[in-house]
Amino acid sequence: MYLDNKYTKWYYSIIEAAKLRSVAVENTENHHIIPESFFINRSRKGPAGWLEGDPEDPENKVKLTGREHLICHILLVKMTQGAAHKKMVHGLWMMTRAKTNRKRLTARQYEFARKEFREVIKIKNIGSRRPLTQEEKLIRSTRLKGIPKPEATKNNMKTARAYRDWE
Repeated sequence: MYLDNKYTKWYYSIIEAAKLRSVAVENTENHHIIPESFFINRSRKGPAGWLEGDPEDPENKVKLTGREHLICHILLVKMTQGAAHKKMVHGLWMMTRAKTNRKRLTARQYEFARKEFREVIKIKNIGSRRPLTQEEKLIRSTRLKGIPKPEATKNNMKTARAYRDWE
């Protein structure tokens, strides 16, 4: 599941330090040591994982500072591969894009997260970009005909058309 690299060692050293922390720290965040998305029986939406067990087990949770939490998610991307890597990239990207509790990233961290997310999405969408057959085009066209457009959409289309060079 995890690669045997320096990022895995760093990840577990942060987790162990947080578990052994004796002084209560303000503004901590709950973190699943083994990510919830890896489990078959999970509470959040999304595809099921491959691990048996309870992701909400107290032994699988630790309280991290906001900074530690972000670093751990960056490390999870660097220490996984395959389906786990895709899930961790998505988790990191969603963590940085959420409207609430948005994490502040340095430019380098943002660049890393964006690049990884772009790669995962590119691989995911390759199959859906095949050319449509004439029959599929006809089916889509007939489905879209007769659907009334709101006036705001019509006005936006007219405005956009006005800026085209060829008209």
